[in-house]
Amino acid sequence: GPLRGAHVQLLPLDPGGRGERRTTDTDSAGRYVIDGVAAGRYLTGFFHPRLDSLGLDPPSQRVDVRAVSEQELDFAVPSPATVIASWCGREAARDAGVILGYVRDVASTSLLEGATVAARWSAITLGAGGARAGVQETTTRTNATGWFGLCGVPRGAVLLMHAVSDPDSSALLELDVPEHGLLLRDITLQRRATAPTVTPVVTGSVRDASGQPLAGARVRLWGSSIETRTDGDGEFRFGTRNAGTQLVDARMIGFVPTRRVVDVSPTAGARVELTLADFPLEIDTVRVLAARARRPGSLAGFEHRRRLGHGTFLDPDQVEIRRPLVFTDLLRGMPGVDIRTVDMMTRAIQMRGVNGTACTPALVVDGMRLPLVEMNIDDVIPADLVKALEVYPRRIQAPPEYQTMDCGSVVVWTGVRGWLARQLKDRPPARPHRP
Repeated sequence: GPLRGAHVQLLPLDPGGRGERRTTDTDSAGRYVIDGVAAGRYLTGFFHPRLDSLGLDPPSQRVDVRAVSEQELDFAVPSPATVIASWCGREAARDAGVILGYVRDVASTSLLEGATVAARWSAITLGAGGARAGVQETTTRTNATGWFGLCGVPRGAVLLMHAVSDPDSSALLELDVPEHGLLLRDITLQRRATAPTVTPVVTGSVRDASGQPLAGARVRLWGSSIETRTDGDGEFRFGTRNAGTQLVDARMIGFVPTRRVVDVSPTAGARVELTLADFPLEIDTVRVLAARARRPGSLAGFEHRRRLGHGTFLDPDQVEIRRPLVFTDLLRGMPGVDIRTVDMMTRAIQMRGVNGTACTPALVVDGMRLPLVEMNIDDVIPADLVKALEVYPRRIQAPPEYQTMDCGSVVVWTGVRGWLARQLKDRPPARPHRP
């Protein structure tokens, strides 16, 4: 695409020649014109903030201006593959991506040398022992100009990234790495020595895919307790002491939650426009290979996972002993699980996320992941239908098929238990009816 605002320079190379230094800027179509150039040899090139973000020196060309009336010289920012190969090597350019940017103090805008930048993501490794889920991480440090290049990140994936400049740390950011592998992302963090004396204000709006405002949508600053709801016009507003690069989260019943990275100025705050997409009415084709149907009443690997000891398990007998009145009765007292009461009656499950803050775990019922809905969890899952339970307080403990990006998982198996289960077990099989 065209590069607007590039600063093009023409420098004479002939000593004592008639040529002089000439400069101009590109227009919205990326075009530039330098008129009245005297004959001679020149060095030409361009400057642009995009080159600074890529950590690359400005490209240059030699040109010999003679009696011709017009010469055309085109310039371009290097392709993603070229940039990745330049910083991470040609091997990395084929398989992995890179995140490039600067780390700044949000108050003084000064570049921070020696800051640590880290990213982590979920990965499944296939080996002789089968598939193993884990978390991979890569780190780097900013150079003397505050610039960093984080190599080895996965392409087309979602990852978590943050920056640390002792003793200060940025917020945890959720970023999407594009398929071509090159992501530009500056990080500003709030330092204690230059903390703002006023409270920055974050404003914005939440709308649906057609542009209509959504009233009552929940908006929060991810990783903090700051939360609000949109008004009748879909607008929201909240104050925060957390300046710098932050993550704003919006969600509402019937819509897909969304998160947006936003840079909060300590003086001007920030404004962010969020769009929530409808839950799709159609799903992609699902292919099941080398699988067999789960028999009614089976627990699909429950005993195998319990032997691994990575979570907390309640089998049918243990569920029956607890005699739960509501579903959340089964979760009370479990390590890493907190039952939160909202609006006096509504109960929700919370765990501790990868960044140390409260998060909502994945909810899987009979092997099917349920969408996160804002309603009483005890109304979603009746206690008398719960046959067994698996709880994984940390996301890395959960099996790959039940893992989330930033929280643990609760796996529920339904069916009969207790007296009714024993009656059905002892009952002789029914004879087939023959007309």
